[in-house]
Amino acid sequence: VGDATICLEEVILSGTGGSQLPIDNGGCKEYNFNEPEVIITSPLDGDIVSATSLLVSVEGANLSDGDHYHAYLDGELQGMFYYEDEFELLPETSGSHEISVVVANAAHEEYTNELATDSSDIEFVFPGDFNLDSDVNILDLVGAIQHIIYQTPASDLQLAGADYNYDGDVNILDLVATIQFIIYG
Repeated sequence: VGDATICLEEVILSGTGGSQLPIDNGGCKEYNFNEPEVIITSPLDGDIVSATSLLVSVEGANLSDGDHYHAYLDGELQGMFYYEDEFELLPETSGSHEISVVVANAAHEEYTNELATDSSDIEFVFPGDFNLDSDVNILDLVGAIQHIIYQTPASDLQLAGADYNYDGDVNILDLVATIQFIIYG
């Protein structure tokens, strides 16, 4: 752990049948293994997510033993995730949210280098939540019916919430699924 110099000199790589593969033996390169990195690969900035929970995928680099991720939703710690590249967050409301992931060491101290933190601003909605009040009820049905019958304006987030069966179209099938959820849970 720490700074290291890695040198490749006179390395020969062979391919199938023993053929020599090209490699750059251009000397030494400096690496700092105390600068971990994290990138949120999903959801990305600007994504609209309609779900009951939020699945976050990340890629990490230069992690040491004991390093793990601290995941935040709107600035509040949601959990610590060890050796996981996917984890679930549970938003309480529909609307705009910021996801942040920070690499921390075994003592839970967060690294401060720039690449040890990544964030993503997304829109989240619960399935069936047309009016975006975070509660699926008869008011969502009324709004979705008005949109279907009278083409009342709706935001992309409202349409994502109303599209209960995720087929890309808001129609009677979504209304039936929403009614079933309201009645049976």
